[in-house]
Amino acid sequence: MRRPFQLTRWFAIIGLTAIGAVSVISSLLLSRFLIGNILERDATVSMEFVQSITVVQEARGYFTGERAADPNLVEFFNHVATMPHVLRANVFSMDRKIIWSSDPKLIGRTFEHNPELDAALAGALQISREEVGWKPEHMFLDPRKEPVVENYLPVLSEGEVIGVVEVYKNPRALYQSIDEGLRLVWACGIGGGAFLFAVLFGLVRHADGTIQRQQARLVESESLAAVGSMTSAIAHGIRNPVAAIRSSGEVGLEGGATP
Repeated sequence: MRRPFQLTRWFAIIGLTAIGAVSVISSLLLSRFLIGNILERDATVSMEFVQSITVVQEARGYFTGERAADPNLVEFFNHVATMPHVLRANVFSMDRKIIWSSDPKLIGRTFEHNPELDAALAGALQISREEVGWKPEHMFLDPRKEPVVENYLPVLSEGEVIGVVEVYKNPRALYQSIDEGLRLVWACGIGGGAFLFAVLFGLVRHADGTIQRQQARLVESESLAAVGSMTSAIAHGIRNPVAAIRSSGEVGLEGGATP
């Protein structure tokens, strides 16, 4: 015998799976957007700061090799190295060479495989949040530290890129803001999904109960109709013989009364 379809049970299974998946995916996308937006804003502020002191300190000649370092450039680099939460700052020329670094051991080095640096030299701001130690350029950094934010800040002069400032940051306050935002996103995602499921489950359960009551009334009506049809058939079956007997009796009585 085929079992009746259980609407509430199947909705609970399928609805919970679908709403849970949508909530998780939405939370992941919003988390990624939140992290990217916060990090991009912080990097943009840093790039604007670097760009402003590049103009004020007239640093173009040093990047392009037109002149040697002077007190203006020393002040420029000191500004870069003392930016908030900076762990390390490197300055690259257009030939990918580190022409200054807050770690003197890196000055003069070139790291060939560096897609972020290539993109920054082409004029694009690059941002990444990564663990210390998996890139050659991470040498001399403590791998036990928390993940760092690595920014490649293009330096522009007269509308063209003249170099790149690479900044490693460990912004604890920024991390705290990101973590708080992520907790809020996940709480809203899970809470919203649970609320939506509860509301829909209540509606489906009520609809399922209504359908079952209507089915019960329909079955009852069909049963009564069947009983009525059967009663009518029985009555018809009984009435025909009785009518025949009655007719025969009446004929017999009429025949007996004739002289």
